[in-house]
Amino acid sequence: MKNKGNVFINADDLYQGKTAKIIYNGALAKANNSDLYIHLGFGMMWDNLTEVKMTKTNEGFVAEIPLAKADSINFCFRDTNNNWDNNDCKNYSYAVSKPKMIKATADTTLSSPLTNKIEAKLNEVSNRISTAAPSIPDELSLVPSKNITEAYIQRKKNKLMFYRLFNFIPRELTGNGKKNKGIFSGLWK
Repeated sequence: MKNKGNVFINADDLYQGKTAKIIYNGALAKANNSDLYIHLGFGMMWDNLTEVKMTKTNEGFVAEIPLAKADSINFCFRDTNNNWDNNDCKNYSYAVSKPKMIKATADTTLSSPLTNKIEAKLNEVSNRISTAAPSIPDELSLVPSKNITEAYIQRKKNKLMFYRLFNFIPRELTGNGKKNKGIFSGLWK
């Protein structure tokens, strides 16, 4: 919190759309006033001029002000007897920044009621699918074991060898590459 005399404000966190917490411990607070008001506006022209009653706490008089879309917040204080603290006619003024834009990354996760509902629905559907699908014993599983895979590969190799023996070699021996014309032509009938 920044300090300007007896005024404290969360100046490091003054962004449009956020809330400013202002604590006042100046001369008006020390005069045992029961009620203090913050007189405030936004921008150089004090737009949206308003007064907000401050709450007396152990910290001092406190007000939480929603920050409008403006480049600054300006304020001063008054009590019920119309005594003012306006920082020796300079008022209190702080810059208000535009909201920071956050660049989304691949690991950025959204957490909102809507995304939580969607996540819950997806989990529910996933659970229904997993309970609805019949479980298959390991011995009947469609995932081949090592022995089945090796036997399958051997069968493919044998088929390829016989294909070459009965198709390719006769064509090469006869030289014409045509089926049923070589020395093994009787095998295809």
